[in-house]
Parts: sequence; C-alpha cells; structure tokens
Amino acid sequence: MIDRRNYADCKEHLRYRREVCRDAESTLETRWLALRWMLRWADDVPLTAAPAIRPTWTTWLGEQADRTRSGDGNSLAASTAEGMTSMVRTFFKWAILAHQRYHKVTLLWQDSLRAPEMAEPPKERTYYTLADVEALAAVDGGSMRCRRAQAAAAMLFLSGMRSGAFVTLPIRCVDVAGRKVRQWASEGVKTKNGKTATTCLLPIPTLLEVVQEWDDLVRGRLPDGAMWYANLTNRPGPKDVEATLLQSRNRAHSLRGDLAWLCDLAEVRYLRPHDMRHGHIVYGLARARTAAERKAVSQNAMHSDSSTTDTVYARLTGDDQARLIAGLTEGPPPRPPRGGSRTRAQILADVAADIALLSEMAG
Repeated sequence: MIDRRNYADCKEHLRYRREVCRDAESTLETRWLALRWMLRWADDVPLTAAPAIRPTWTTWLGEQADRTRSGDGNSLAASTAEGMTSMVRTFFKWAILAHQRYHKVTLLWQDSLRAPEMAEPPKERTYYTLADVEALAAVDGGSMRCRRAQAAAAMLFLSGMRSGAFVTLPIRCVDVAGRKVRQWASEGVKTKNGKTATTCLLPIPTLLEVVQEWDDLVRGRLPDGAMWYANLTNRPGPKDVEATLLQSRNRAHSLRGDLAWLCDLAEVRYLRPHDMRHGHIVYGLARARTAAERKAVSQNAMHSDSSTTDTVYARLTGDDQARLIAGLTEGPPPRPPRGGSRTRAQILADVAADIALLSEMAG
C-alpha cells in the first residue's frame, strides 16, 4: 500500500517543478511516471526513511527490469532506468531542502542513487557528426532553398539549439562575429520551459562561414525583427527571402523538409533536426578535458542539471572508445602529477577545475 504522505510529497514536488522550475507539461508527465515507480519501491515505508529501505532503489529497479524482459510487461530500457533515477535524485534533493523531516536522507545518499547495470546491444548512432554537416554545407545546390537549408544545418550544429527555438529566432538575436546567440524568451524565442540564456557557437570556421553568408543575406534584405530562418517567396521565378514574424508549427515542418531534402542531395543519412543538437553536445563533450569545460558544454545546451548532459549524451560510441583507448600511450599525460614541477598557471587551472567540480557536486 502506498504511503499517503509519500504521495502528497510527490504531488507537492510536481507543483514546485511546474510553478518554480517551469517544467513543460510533457516533462511533468515524465517526472510523475518516475515518481510513481519510486512510490511502488517505497510501498508503505515513509520516504523520509529512504536510505533504510530494502531492497535498495538500484536493486529493486533492476528486478523490475528483469521482470519486464521476461515477458511480464513492456521492456524497461537502460536509458529509461537512468532517466527515472535522475528524476528520483532530483525529488530527494528538493525534499531535503524543502522539509526538515527528510533530515535522515543525506545529500551524499541522494547522490549515490544509481540506475542498475543493464546489458543492452550497442545503439546505432543517432546524431550528426561534423563530417556529416560539412558534407551538407559543401553541396552546390544553386538555389535559395539550398542556401537556407545549409545555413540551418550549420547553425543547428554550431549552436546546439532546439529546433523550436531556432525557427523562432529573430535576426537581432544572432551575433555571428561574437559567436553568440540570444535565446531569450522576451525576444519571442520558443525555448524549452521558457528558459533564457545567451549561448555560444562552436569555433568551426567552415560552418561559421556558411552561417555568416546567410546572416549577411537576411540582414541586408529583412528587418532585424524578422526570423533568421526566413520564409521563401512563393512568387514565380527565382526564390527570395521574405520577412515573417509568424512562429507557427509550419516553420518547424519546413525545417524538417529542408533538412531531409538537403540530406538527399548530399547523400547523407537523414536524421531529425534535433539530432544536430545531439551532434553539438557529443562534439563538445568529446573535446572537453576538464570539469569546467564539461560544465560549459552543459550550460551551452541550456541543461538545468549537468547530470542530464552526462546521462543522455556522454556515452561514447564504439569507434570513439576504441580511438581513445588506442591513444592512451600517445604523448605526455594531460596533467602533471600533484606535487611535481608545475607552473603557476597550471596550478591555478587545476584549482579552478577542482572548484568547478566541487560546486557542481554540491549544486
């Protein structure tokens, strides 16, 4: 039997996520699904005594996964288990701060919550690589539609923006020279959960050149309040851009159509526009060397919690894993051992990285 106080706490947490964190309804539904599993795990034991519940969350969730794989229900994927565990951690982090009666649930225990190890076959790559996007940018389509599609692909990969934000982005919010994008809700940009941030473009010259050319074109012909991903005219003759302040769903549909058409033209496997965002994050994480750099990638993706970045994107592909393992003996180690001969700059860099990591763990 579910403990009534546990149920009330879960509902209060969801209200907090809706009113304070401004989670989207779809996100709240996903959170409620994870919390229902947590309630089943706790059963009639108060969540304030969670550290003493046996079996532990990890063991219990692993047992449920085994049961679903045996045919008693829908299969519980490893990514689903990780996502639910992340949301359960978020609940306990909130509960510790919101209610004194959760004093037995320490932050250390909350941080120790882990999803069970679940063997799954390697998943096929579902993101665009830099080589894919450069191949798209290199196509000579000779039309305004081609130029717009190439600029969209390059901007999505460089910025890591969600497609909904991209198609509602005004020209005045783009600063290619400064490699900045103002994803501001106050400017009408439709970000997830209404978040606002100024994010950065990756420093990839070949793609920045494509973005700059399109930026010059739309700035020269349209007002700065018009959409950067401009509409194309429907008049007979050569296509041109025209101003629009509309932010309808049709624009996202046009983006998908443009990208599918361009992929076919370049003979690149078509993936969703959102998979440009995946490619952006994977590209950044693969090149991050410090905790501070990984945090920067997470913040640039506008993730409220860097654990989201790690859980969803940080897994290496088989090729990446083999390449990195093969390179472990190549060149000097990235950081001299503690206590060795190091410059003042190296020491300060190490301290800054450690402080960033500790702040992330505490936050």
